[in-house]
Amino acid sequence: MRTVAGFRPGTRRGAVLGVAAGALLLVPTAAAVPTARELADSVEPLTGPVGALGGPGAIVPMNERTRDGTERLATDVLFDFDRAVLRPAGRRQVLRVARAGRRRTGTLRVVGHTDGLGKDGYNRRLSRQRARAVADVLRGALADAVRVQTAGRGSADPVAPETTPGGDDDPAARARNRRVELRWARP
Repeated sequence: MRTVAGFRPGTRRGAVLGVAAGALLLVPTAAAVPTARELADSVEPLTGPVGALGGPGAIVPMNERTRDGTERLATDVLFDFDRAVLRPAGRRQVLRVARAGRRRTGTLRVVGHTDGLGKDGYNRRLSRQRARAVADVLRGALADAVRVQTAGRGSADPVAPETTPGGDDDPAARARNRRVELRWARP
């Protein structure tokens, strides 16, 4: 009787070996790895129009400039939800804006805004704290000749209605209303 490493047919150890050997036979062999050319040939080009993500207004820009020169920074980029400490990405965004105004002088007004959810007093306080956080970074990055003032308006000055004409909530509009505005005073 032939044995394999101490496993004899008809014994418990032999049965284990038989099951293991049978399982090995069931394992498919590895397929050949495709070449770079085969992978490139298997890719099909995108055809047809690509639609907007989530419909119109679903993507809020990190910052936008209004006709009067006000710079609007989206607080969803600057801060975590319900916080007034700048995220690293938000800090970089504020520094980019500061570099653009580095040679300016005069007064820069930093005004925080929230959406309409929550109590008015809380929203005003949060918007003031966020404006101060942005102003602190700006003060360190702008010329000493620039005077930086802060204010918090809460939800008092929305730029978009937060409900649709049918009365449904409009999250994209709420996101646009959550912002910090930077406005240079006219000399």
